[in-house]
Amino acid sequence: MFEQSAASSRNGVRQNRIFSHRFPQPVVDFTRTLYEQARLGESHYYSPLVGDRRIIAALLFSYWLIVLPAHADDIAPQVRTFLQTHCIRCHGQDLMEGEFRIDILSPRVGFEDTPQWAEIMERINSGEMPPKDEPKQPTADQRAGIVEWIAARIKEGESARMAKRERVSYRRLTREEYVHTVRDLIGVHYDATDPGGLFEDPQWHGFERIGSVLTLSPSHIEKYIKAAEVVLDEAYPVEPIEYREASKRAMEVGEDHPHYERLKTAGLLDKVRAPLTTAGEIYRYSNPWRGPEMKFPGPGLYEISYTVCGLKPDDGIAPRMKVVEADLDRVLFEQDIIAPEDKPITVTFQAHFSNPPGRPPTIYVTNENKVPRHPRTNAESRIPFLTTKHRRAPWQMKITNQDGSPRYPILIIDSLTMRGPIVTEQEQQRRREYFAAEESLEAAREGLSRLARRAFRRPLYDNELDTYIKIVKGELEAGETFRDAVKTGM
Repeated sequence: MFEQSAASSRNGVRQNRIFSHRFPQPVVDFTRTLYEQARLGESHYYSPLVGDRRIIAALLFSYWLIVLPAHADDIAPQVRTFLQTHCIRCHGQDLMEGEFRIDILSPRVGFEDTPQWAEIMERINSGEMPPKDEPKQPTADQRAGIVEWIAARIKEGESARMAKRERVSYRRLTREEYVHTVRDLIGVHYDATDPGGLFEDPQWHGFERIGSVLTLSPSHIEKYIKAAEVVLDEAYPVEPIEYREASKRAMEVGEDHPHYERLKTAGLLDKVRAPLTTAGEIYRYSNPWRGPEMKFPGPGLYEISYTVCGLKPDDGIAPRMKVVEADLDRVLFEQDIIAPEDKPITVTFQAHFSNPPGRPPTIYVTNENKVPRHPRTNAESRIPFLTTKHRRAPWQMKITNQDGSPRYPILIIDSLTMRGPIVTEQEQQRRREYFAAEESLEAAREGLSRLARRAFRRPLYDNELDTYIKIVKGELEAGETFRDAVKTGM
């Protein structure tokens, strides 16, 4: 084992000496590193029998990779002759007009001194060099040949530099990231999961934020444009949307109600509540917006409160309140409720609605407990059953024991309140900063500049806004209002 190591060491010294004489220094450095890794067992390319030969083969291959381009990047003879004849006399060691020397530029055109070689190309192409007063002028074909050669070398150098860079991946935001970004940017709580919203993000082994699968297609662009329209319409409505608050009892009994007289006689008209048992009842009256003075304000974020009781059987589970936006089949809130009948609690949550003014959302409440549904249901009856503390009809479902304790998980809705749209002062201020305060392109540019800086999270480049201002101008020329034109630019 020792003899083999000693032999390997002698071979390493011999190879270093040979390659030091015959190969460029970068190849020598590469060889030493590769050989040491192989000798110490750090490289999977090495084995005691074939390790040296593989190193030599890799070395020869690397030699051609490193040495041959040096010859390929050398200045072509016709280019060198052109420069010697027309350029070096005024831009050489003896005379350096404009503090510009050509004789010291790197012959690796496109890889080194690229700005200087590009300037030479431009001067020759424009006819500025050599000067008109020079007695010996190159022909048009000679100029074209030199310009084409330099341009080709610069292009090759650019391609080589790009090839050395790591791959740049452009990925889109996930739906969740987009929602948070829009909310931070303009204060709109856009729901990307609504029908017509953004596509569902693909998953890779359970992960959603994998750049390679978050690709961008024309259909995504269409969705983003539509989402932007929805967001901007909510942030900048045609008519201002005022904050409002509306409340109602869970069950409001009018004179046409079958039990009106009975409840009036008992003094219970303002105390009627809606019980949800295991019979599968659905509470469908979560709309406090009624009448011309209390119509639904419009799209935005709303806060909803329900005053409820939750009666849990001694040996059973608690009632589970589930609030659903029926039109979109979207769950807004879900929670177990435990509260005595005489001590109701208030649960509050927020939800975003895209409904236009005057069209309130359709909200249902159910008791989502997991016990079997009771076989005796009142669902088919046209007359709602009425249960009081002291009496019930014989045909009605018995929901409490003799001592008043619940036999089933019972959810009782007392009242509800809805308030909104909720917009913070910071969000309002930000929206005012983005939108033009007056109808002028200068004001539009100023607002778009604020929006772009915050959206791009960096300073803007020179003339970067010109594209967006051009869009605004085009919309105005097409007959759109200034407000709609600016929103298109946004």
